[in-house]
Amino acid sequence: MKNTLKFDGWDSKPSKKLLSAVLAILFLTATTTPLQGCSAATTVNEINTVLTEATNILTVADPTAPWAGQLKAAVAALKTAEAGWVGGGAVADVDAALNTIEAIVAVVPVTAAYAPLVDVLVAGVEAILAALPAPTAASVSLAKASNPHLGRVVIKHRLFHSRTKEFKDAWNAAVEKQGLKGALIQ
Repeated sequence: MKNTLKFDGWDSKPSKKLLSAVLAILFLTATTTPLQGCSAATTVNEINTVLTEATNILTVADPTAPWAGQLKAAVAALKTAEAGWVGGGAVADVDAALNTIEAIVAVVPVTAAYAPLVDVLVAGVEAILAALPAPTAASVSLAKASNPHLGRVVIKHRLFHSRTKEFKDAWNAAVEKQGLKGALIQ
């Protein structure tokens, strides 16, 4: 007897397998984090969130910390680089400024009260570097190899949430946990 494909409605095995495969693909597509190909406007929103986070670290950190002045200068450099990129300048400037911020905060001790905030900041910087439209192979720096904050926080992508909202939610959760209400992002 020959094997023939017979369609008996949705109860047939091939139809169930096809429906299962389609649903699995839809689920995977909806729950994976898009790392590349973000629009410039989305990336700018994310950069602005990282800028706010870095500025808020400065509000709760010891202003006499040796890295505080460097972080303040790096924040200003990132603002300038972002404005230049949006105006048609090179994305490499944004890339370099983000890496500078990450390198500066690498010296913040993981025992500092605001270290969990630095962990979230570094996760946001890494997400933006992955999403920048230009290749970021040059963004791999020696500072990353020794950054104790790298990988301590993973910003999870949730369905129907923007990455900017996820950055803010991760940040605010760390702020609440550490009791540093002055660093909340609205």
